[in-house]
Amino acid sequence: EAEGLIRTVSEVNEELLSARRAQALATIAKQTASVSTEVSTAGGDEPLKTTCLTPLKNLANQVSTHDSLAHIDQAESEAVRLKDEALTQVERYLARKAEEGKAKQDKLVIRPRRVVSPVKLVKSPYLESQVDVDAFLDDLRTELTDALARNERIEIR
Repeated sequence: EAEGLIRTVSEVNEELLSARRAQALATIAKQTASVSTEVSTAGGDEPLKTTCLTPLKNLANQVSTHDSLAHIDQAESEAVRLKDEALTQVERYLARKAEEGKAKQDKLVIRPRRVVSPVKLVKSPYLESQVDVDAFLDDLRTELTDALARNERIEIR
């Protein structure tokens, strides 16, 4: 009877791990695709591509072998951090190329990005009135229009 219970728990645990692993790998794939697009748009060379994409590929390989839900959850957050780091590398690459004068400015311009987190604009735990909603929407609109006025691309998180 104990063996049957242990087997059942192991099977349920493996199903949970498998589902969570698939979700995390999908998130990592999305971040990888985003970085790959940015590198291509920037006209990045092979070293830039390797520098930007290898950490995400390594993370995907690690997730494939993780047997801990907590580690898999951490990997998803790590994927977002690695994407941000890679996009910073792309921005530095473009700046270097512009300084060297080797690149055509019109081809290599990628607008700066701004991450907007609506949750950070909420001043209280709940929006409980129309006034609260209007204030939140005004703050969000201001954040978004300021980004556009600065010719920034907006990423919502």
